[in-house]
Amino acid sequence: MFTKSTGQIYRRTQTVNKRIRKKREQRQTAQAVRQLTACYRQWEQEREEKYRRLEAKYGIALETDPQHPFGLPLVRFPTGEVTA
Repeated sequence: MFTKSTGQIYRRTQTVNKRIRKKREQRQTAQAVRQLTACYRQWEQEREEKYRRLEAKYGIALETDPQHPFGLPLVRFPTGEVTA
């Protein structure tokens, strides 16, 4: 392959190939992280919608437990009882 400016043969070295490969991997990793966060947000929205439907249907209050890593639902009955 010839370069346009000098007309000389251009060959990529191993270090250049390694740098290109590393950048490509970083882009793929960043894209995977964005997709995972979008999936988590969608799951969270669906969960909140489900909670709202249950609250409207049964007259109870659902909230997530902040101490649980996945936000375990806490059910609050009209009398004030809390169950997990």
